[in-house]
Amino acid sequence: MIRKIQVLLIAIIMIASNSILCSGHGPFRPESANGNYKINIETSMKYRTEVFHFPFGREDLPDKGFYKTEEGFVENEKGEKGEYAHIGYNYDEFAITNDRYFRQHDRRGNVFDQNYANVVWQDILPEAPNSWYDIRKNPALLNYMLTTNFYDEDHITVGQTDTGLNLLKLFKIPEGSTDYSEIFRKAWVLTMPDTGSAHIRLRYNDTNWNTIRIPAIPTIKCIMTAEADKKAIETGKTESVTVKIDTSHSYWVMADQERKDISVRRYWAGTSPDKVESEVVTTQDNVCYITLHNVSPNTMIYVWSSVTSHEIETLGFNGTDEAVETLFVGEISSSGAMVSGNRGRDEQFTSPETQVIIKADPRGNERFDVSQGIPSGEPLYVNILASEYLYRLGVRLVTGSVTDTVTVYHPDQGGNIVTSQESFTRSYSYYEITSLEVYAIKSATLVNGALPGGKITLTPSAAYKRPDVEFVDIADHVSTGSSSYATTNDTTPEGIRAAAASSLPTLTVKNDILKINGKVIMSEHGFYPERLEPELTSPNALFQSGLKIPPEMLNQTYATTGTITYERVYSINPRGAQEMTFPLEGNPVSVHTPVYIDISISDEDAYNQKPNPNEEISGLVLARPFTVSLS
Repeated sequence: MIRKIQVLLIAIIMIASNSILCSGHGPFRPESANGNYKINIETSMKYRTEVFHFPFGREDLPDKGFYKTEEGFVENEKGEKGEYAHIGYNYDEFAITNDRYFRQHDRRGNVFDQNYANVVWQDILPEAPNSWYDIRKNPALLNYMLTTNFYDEDHITVGQTDTGLNLLKLFKIPEGSTDYSEIFRKAWVLTMPDTGSAHIRLRYNDTNWNTIRIPAIPTIKCIMTAEADKKAIETGKTESVTVKIDTSHSYWVMADQERKDISVRRYWAGTSPDKVESEVVTTQDNVCYITLHNVSPNTMIYVWSSVTSHEIETLGFNGTDEAVETLFVGEISSSGAMVSGNRGRDEQFTSPETQVIIKADPRGNERFDVSQGIPSGEPLYVNILASEYLYRLGVRLVTGSVTDTVTVYHPDQGGNIVTSQESFTRSYSYYEITSLEVYAIKSATLVNGALPGGKITLTPSAAYKRPDVEFVDIADHVSTGSSSYATTNDTTPEGIRAAAASSLPTLTVKNDILKINGKVIMSEHGFYPERLEPELTSPNALFQSGLKIPPEMLNQTYATTGTITYERVYSINPRGAQEMTFPLEGNPVSVHTPVYIDISISDEDAYNQKPNPNEEISGLVLARPFTVSLS
């Protein structure tokens, strides 16, 4: 009996020992020369099954999938079975792929001694960074995060991931490689579409997972407020206006943390919609003051600011944001009263600015100076530069007044709270567009005798862009906000009215808005101070080369005339014609073809007594007549 018990105990011990040995067959983590473990990153089949709920196999990648059978075994699509349901690799030369796992088994662990030469591995740090600052410490990882191509068809950029769980690989497959068996999946990225950030789960051993959290792409926001120290300028005068620009509320976000330590702030202000450098008077606590000199009444002031974060730029992202605002300085009389004036416009069209060029081919490297002379048969080119568009604008000035009533709660003489109604009448004015016509180039015709057929008609090429008109018809030009109330302990009529005045709702007045090709003609604040002149077309918009001068052209100077036609492409209550034509004048072309003649002289060869006369030379005899022929 005792011997049976001893045998049974030995058997139990052997079984237990065998179990311990079997359980020790975990993923192999090779040691470096100094004895420290190198990274062994694995993705478990268990994780794939529980989270993704479908096997590794893909329809477009046959024989790459594993299934878990009811008996607990794992087999691939070929029916090959295996005891382990994970794939992995060790950092040295032990790379594996899931389709070869069941064909070999390295007793040092669940890896294969396969060295795939066409796989370029990228090292990553073992610690888990939790912000862009930490990620930046490892240039290889940062570069990967910014440039990785994803295995799945839908490519995803870090920080801008789509919904679902997406697979990424930490190495690159060389261009042209189609051997999908070389692809090793090393980590899963769990995307969070609501925040744009993502998590990468990396498995370092059989039980422990490390998580790298990739925050959303860093962003920066410029928040600007601007105000002028003068709201209006006296009629007929010019004054200096100081603009206060405040960007103290600007911020940037990195690793989901909002920060306000802006690296660089820049400011501009001017009376032109084109951004130019301005004189900065002073800055204090992220507030800038810019003084503009010689500002006239009814002037629009354009204000810009930008903020930059070097921390964001260091990571390779856009670290600059810009804000724009416009201010309007009105007009007052010498008595201090606001002047509405009649600044309405009823503009007439002006002739377009044009330049007509006819020269010898090729453009920029002309072989002949056409003002001096060019032979017939030589090619010419025609180039017309003209105003990109024409416009006529009709504007009406609207004036009026609005009355607001403020309820004031105040004590009476007995200390009881009573209410009083205080009314205020305020004047306003705004501009509305009554008519607008915008014309684009339709064609241009040039007449010159040196051209084939004596003339040429050009139509705009793809280099010409028709005017882009942005018109906003403001429905509510005047807004006074909601009714308001005020409270005060003052019992005097003056104090009660002052309290009411301080609580008046803001009176907001807006004009119609008009922009052409992004240039402001009228904004909600007022007019651009001068009429906007369109730019000239690009050199290739109206251009034709290879125009050979007819060979039969007589030598003379040929004048250049022509016309350019514009057609209406945008209108509000139009008053003009659908098309308008304007004359063109260009440089003349002098055609000068050199003339060659043959000359011959009669030969008295019968009297030539030379032994060997030259047949190319005519012999003449003195006192005898001879003939000179020109043909």
